[in-house]
Amino acid sequence: MGRKSKKEWADKYRLYLLGQKGLSSLQAAIETNPQRISDVVIGVDTGTLVNHSEEIIGMCKNFGISWFFRGSEPTGEHEIALAIGWRWIIEEEQNLTLVIHDSLLPRYRGFNPLVSALISGDSRIGATVLTAVNGELFDSGPIIMSESLGVTYPLRIADATNLMAKIYVEFVKKLFSLSAVELCSLQRPQDESNATYSLWRDSLDYWIDWANDAQTLARFIDATGDPYEGACTLLNGRLIRVTAGRALAEVEIINRTPGKVLFVTDNRPSVVCGSGLFEVTEAHFQDSGLSIFPIKKFRSRFHS
Repeated sequence: MGRKSKKEWADKYRLYLLGQKGLSSLQAAIETNPQRISDVVIGVDTGTLVNHSEEIIGMCKNFGISWFFRGSEPTGEHEIALAIGWRWIIEEEQNLTLVIHDSLLPRYRGFNPLVSALISGDSRIGATVLTAVNGELFDSGPIIMSESLGVTYPLRIADATNLMAKIYVEFVKKLFSLSAVELCSLQRPQDESNATYSLWRDSLDYWIDWANDAQTLARFIDATGDPYEGACTLLNGRLIRVTAGRALAEVEIINRTPGKVLFVTDNRPSVVCGSGLFEVTEAHFQDSGLSIFPIKKFRSRFHS
């Protein structure tokens, strides 16, 4: 059987949901028009400390919405797919597949766009609703809508995610008030000349490079904290997670060696960076979970 014409579309959504933004978006969809939800496919996030999948399941049960874990969803053609926080290829055939992406496309196509934007110190962050297309250039499909907001630093990833979740909620409300035909009419192509890409991250990308400047290190540590495991480094050969700190003013160091402790104030070490100093205010040992404070050895070195 061939695909239906646009006039025949039922405009029901299969939602592919992951994480906090998936949970917030599901609530917005229910509040806006629950009759347009066909079912929900739930992903489990193993890369964060909290994944919200149980909360998504509970909300589906409360409102009588069919739900499935990723990989167990029934096959068959659906009208509209909407992927929120989703990290996997959607194999099912849809009349229209939409994705909400954590960047102002065409910038930061790919993986962890919000983390990359925060580390870079972007003054504006945002999200984009786009139409998924097949091809090697991922996140390159037509844009349906986008929204940005100005930010200042320091800004932790958890707080930035809360800001983004609000954008997602507004997106879902708009999407659920428009028909599939109306959504298609909003599509506009991306400007390939402005495209940039953000690579995927794994455990090796959490290591602190003390040769960076202190401001960049501060943003890196804030961007990789809760709900992620946190930036890591070795302290005198022992693995630790640094979850908070602040950049300090530069001082003149004749024999600069990034990673060495210069000052200890109220048990908080000021670590030499490529430029500037970074004061570690919150950190714990990976093996025990115990705080690294007080620093017992003044001549300490943070290193990879």
